[in-house]
Amino acid sequence: MSCPEIGLHLKIKKDMTKRKKTTIRYSNCFKLQVVEEIEKNGLSIEECRRKYDIRGGATIQSWLRLFGKQYLMNKMYDKCVNFFQDKTSSHFASFNARR
Repeated sequence: MSCPEIGLHLKIKKDMTKRKKTTIRYSNCFKLQVVEEIEKNGLSIEECRRKYDIRGGATIQSWLRLFGKQYLMNKMYDKCVNFFQDKTSSHFASFNARR
């Protein structure tokens, strides 16, 4: 998908403590590009977040819900479950072999 601009809109606000807060707005084209990269290229949410320097932890998850791709949010959970299942099964195999 071709999207010439990322479509960032920065908005700087000052709050009561005089800190500057930067709000980043992403274009719909960019959001869709990130969602499609997760879907087609098999990247995890965290990998895409790092690749595009997206700071919010739940930003991409909200985009997945926006475009009706909630099933991709389970991908991160499935990787963790598979990792721990592999570790647990190998641990029990080594424990049973020692008996």
